[in-house]
Amino acid sequence: MRSGICLIVVAASLLLSGIATAGDLDELRQLVKQGHAEQAYDRLEPLEGTRAGETEFDYLLGIAAFDSRHYDRAVIAFERVLVASPGFSSARFDLARAYFALGADDLARQEFERLLAAHPTPQGEHAIRAYLVAIERRAKGGDRRWRVYVQAGGGHDDNLSSTTPDFTSAINAAFGLPGVTPTGNSILRSAGFASFSTGASASVPAPADFEAMGSIDLRRREYSRYDEFSYTLADMTLGVARRGKQGSIQVSAVAQAFRQKGDTPPPADGARITSDRDGAGVNVEVHRAMPAGFEGFAVLQWMRFRYPTNPTQDTDQAYGSAGVLHALPAAWPGLVLASVFYSDDRARRPIDPLTPGTDVTHHAAGVRAYIQHDFTNTAQAYAMVAWSRRVDDSPFARATAVAYGRDRLTEATVGLVWPWGRWSLRPSVSFVRNQSNIELYSFRKLEGGVNVRYEYP
Repeated sequence: MRSGICLIVVAASLLLSGIATAGDLDELRQLVKQGHAEQAYDRLEPLEGTRAGETEFDYLLGIAAFDSRHYDRAVIAFERVLVASPGFSSARFDLARAYFALGADDLARQEFERLLAAHPTPQGEHAIRAYLVAIERRAKGGDRRWRVYVQAGGGHDDNLSSTTPDFTSAINAAFGLPGVTPTGNSILRSAGFASFSTGASASVPAPADFEAMGSIDLRRREYSRYDEFSYTLADMTLGVARRGKQGSIQVSAVAQAFRQKGDTPPPADGARITSDRDGAGVNVEVHRAMPAGFEGFAVLQWMRFRYPTNPTQDTDQAYGSAGVLHALPAAWPGLVLASVFYSDDRARRPIDPLTPGTDVTHHAAGVRAYIQHDFTNTAQAYAMVAWSRRVDDSPFARATAVAYGRDRLTEATVGLVWPWGRWSLRPSVSFVRNQSNIELYSFRKLEGGVNVRYEYP
């Protein structure tokens, strides 16, 4: 008897809970209709972990997310609706709109064309075709687009100048000079830093399906204790692109300026060597749609790097990279990328004019992988790993005791992007390790920081 009463109580509680929940959904649906989508989304999103898979809940969540500009979350919600109800035309239309808002025009076109094949009402067909026209116009560069951002933050760097931990032993092994005490850039330093960056990009349609584009980025890092290692980095691109249904090609002129005093002891003539570097060149980038949702890409670049106070380091660099990227399905939303790369740096002059034949010419090759996961709370986590091998092409370029330097560089970065509206919080940690047969160039470096970013529009 007691167990029967308990079952009745539990059943009644579940029924009342369901009635309350249905009432809550009606209330939230009214909020969306009244233009308070952000408020509705804030109340729906915490329930996603337990109610995802319920068609009515997922559809309302998708509408609230779309109307409050959380387009990535809207895509995931609408996809769940269509898994449960493939014939839900309104959800498919809203999914296509969300893809369009994200700029995923190929996926948006696919969903709109599925809707056309289902013979919609005249009003529905008119709306669908209006989107398809907009997609074609955008593919031809028909919309002017621009974006600006500002970012600020700080962190800690445990090896400012990428210095080997035992300089005295390393200099002896490389040059046969025992007992040398590290000075200047050779001292292992650790410090906190503040960082600031800003930038803008724009694209303008041009005739014959072309698009003109340009961008500029400016970054500044200030170390708390060692101002000589604070630096400024500026990048600029100006180019044209042609985009089509199956891919795109972009050709750009690129320029870069890096400014850092460094801590090289001044020579007898007083002409101090800094870490300043200028770069300029041409970049060609091609993207191509592939089967099964993959996208292939290739990059070719030629750059000239010049060091105003240290011309023996001047090089002309040829660089190439190729790889694939793939958007992951809604069950585990995100992105993966894998690529290979090769670079060849040709020195412009010898290290010592009196001993020609020794210069900084070298080549390098490596692999890179990136993975991103989109969480249900709108945050994105990402990780990048890269490995490369550098080989000196000129004998005794970096040491007198080792003919040809061989380096193996490992890099890893993990981070999080947590957006709210146009703002986002961006913590990250990076690790770098270089292993060289010239111990003077072996080092480890760990850096972590947090940035806050604002983007418009």
